[in-house]
Amino acid sequence: MSEFVTFVMGVLGTCGFSLIFRVPAKRFSFAVLGGAISCGMLVLLNWCMEGHMFLVNLIATTVSAVYCEVAARLLKTPVTMLMLPTLVPLAPGYHLYYATFYLVHNDMALCWQYAANTLIVATGIAVGIVAVSLVIRLIRIPKLQIHLHK
Repeated sequence: MSEFVTFVMGVLGTCGFSLIFRVPAKRFSFAVLGGAISCGMLVLLNWCMEGHMFLVNLIATTVSAVYCEVAARLLKTPVTMLMLPTLVPLAPGYHLYYATFYLVHNDMALCWQYAANTLIVATGIAVGIVAVSLVIRLIRIPKLQIHLHK
C-alpha cells in the first residue's frame, strides 16, 4: 500500500511542479507522464534493489531522461521544460529532511548518515542526467557535421 501512496504522491507532486514551472497546457500531460514514469521506476527499483540508493536513482533518472529527450524532440520543446517536473519525484527530500532534523536535535551520527544518503541520491540523479545528455549530444553532433560538409 505504501508503494501505491508513494506513486500517487509523486505524480501529484509532478502536477504541482508542472504548474509552478508553467508548463504549457499542450505539454502538461507529457510532463505528468514523465513524473509517473520516474516515480514508477523509483518504486519498482526500490522494491527490487533495496539498499542500492545510487543505482536505483541512476537507473530511474536514466529512464526518465531518455523519455524527456524523446518527448522533447517529438513535441519540439526544450528538454528542461519536461525534465524538471519529471525528476521531482526522485528528489532526495526524505534524506535531506532527516539530515536537517538530526542536525537540529544534535545527533551528529545520524545527521551525517542522512547527509551522505542525500549526496548519494543526488549524485545518482546527476550522473543519470549527464550520461543521457552526453549520449544524445554524441548522436547529434556527427549528423550536424555531415550537413556542414555538404
